Amino acid sequence: MKAVLTDDAPVIDGMKRIRDVFPNACELIYERDEQAQEVKSLTGRALAVANPVEVIGDFVEHVRDEGFSEKELEVVASALGRLCEAEDVQ
Repeated sequence: MKAVLTDDAPVIDGMKRIRDVFPNACELIYERDEQAQEVKSLTGRALAVANPVEVIGDFVEHVRDEGFSEKELEVVASALGRLCEAEDVQ
């Protein structure tokens, strides 16, 4: 059984209180957590756009604890170049 609370504030010991009445309850969520987050306008602010090669490089370094080799850098740059060309054609 899944319980969805509609309270704006968290309920103290919510799951315990629900299980007192419904012993088979297995999930407790708040409706407010399920709603989409408010989107804020960025009008008037310059956005810093990251270089895709750098983003991929940061990810690889995070996962492997080491950066790209020269060959890997060439492969990634080539693949991104082909993607950009394909987008330009469409």
